[in-house]
Amino acid sequence: MLVRKFSLRALRKILWVAFSLSPAVRIAFFFISKYRGVSFKLTTNIMYHSTPFHLDPIIAGCLLGLYWLEWKQPERFRRLFFQMLAAGIVLFPVVWLLTQRESFMCCFVYTVLSTMFAGLVAWLSWDRTGGSF
Repeated sequence: MLVRKFSLRALRKILWVAFSLSPAVRIAFFFISKYRGVSFKLTTNIMYHSTPFHLDPIIAGCLLGLYWLEWKQPERFRRLFFQMLAAGIVLFPVVWLLTQRESFMCCFVYTVLSTMFAGLVAWLSWDRTGGSF
């Protein structure tokens, strides 16, 4: 629906803002819950089972799809895709271990995973024969 209302440039900006704000919303919810005395287990259960708190993968997929059509020289993005994948592989265990200690780092799990899988999808979808996507 938004594609018809906004230009692609505006839609990408909106999605980048939403992707950036998603962890901030989870962090705010985490600290508000902590301030109100809600247990860590209940807080994380609400964050992991409520759609508004994990829109990162959906937004990452939308951004990947919007940029996918426009890339004229995809070979220069291959390194970026691999870096996204590698960063996710390195950061996910760290974030997960810190989450086990009831840290606010639990707010970044979906962001790290969505970045990692967006990089994986783009990198694996790459046409290595010299053509385009």
